[in-house]
Amino acid sequence: MNTATFQPGDPKVTHLTRRLDHSVPDGDFAPAATAASLTRRLSLVHPEGFDRVREFVRGLLWVGLKPGVRASSLTSSSDPALPYVIVFSDKASRHIPPNTVSERASHLYLAENLLHESTYQSISFHVLQHQVFDDRYSSTTSPRIEIRWRAGQAEARNQYWEIDRAFHATCVYNQLLRFRQSELRRDDLTPDERASFQSSYDQGLPAVRYLMRELELLTAYFTPHGRDLLADLRRQTDDL
Repeated sequence: MNTATFQPGDPKVTHLTRRLDHSVPDGDFAPAATAASLTRRLSLVHPEGFDRVREFVRGLLWVGLKPGVRASSLTSSSDPALPYVIVFSDKASRHIPPNTVSERASHLYLAENLLHESTYQSISFHVLQHQVFDDRYSSTTSPRIEIRWRAGQAEARNQYWEIDRAFHATCVYNQLLRFRQSELRRDDLTPDERASFQSSYDQGLPAVRYLMRELELLTAYFTPHGRDLLADLRRQTDDL
């Protein structure tokens, strides 16, 4: 798999980082060998996810917080300004969203974040190319899904999710839970890696089951094709 690493000066990178608290740091803290190790691991452990990465990832953009910025660094992200490109910080080697943070960096966490963003990109492209949501669906006025595990967060948008956001999340976390299952069956994890994957799996499974149930109450906002996708998501969720 050919994966480019973007550098400062690229016009698209400059446009993107102007809107963020991040910039491309001097030097490359994630050399090409790191990208190769991530894709090798995915091809070995989660071939279905590797196929998605191969199709929807063309480049990696490694960023850090701009000097003087006091904010939480992003872990990984996808941005329409750079299609087929995944944005990472060094936090992606320690953080498995939403809540698992390890004191020790690992390329396995980077691999999961790569899978996370490539799955998100594949779902986004599918939604653009196929009518998943009914014409009556509106992200502004249609019902939202309460995210109970985020009830303490200040931002209302994180406490109540739009149907399309919940659909994206359910698709993505179904894939991530499969990756975590595959990793937990292996015997080459460090104790810290095993604890992190187990914790993130235990947190993620009830969340996905909850989102699945809530989406099934809102099938009127999906097209027949969208309902077929929900049925497939239900089968995937039941297999976890």
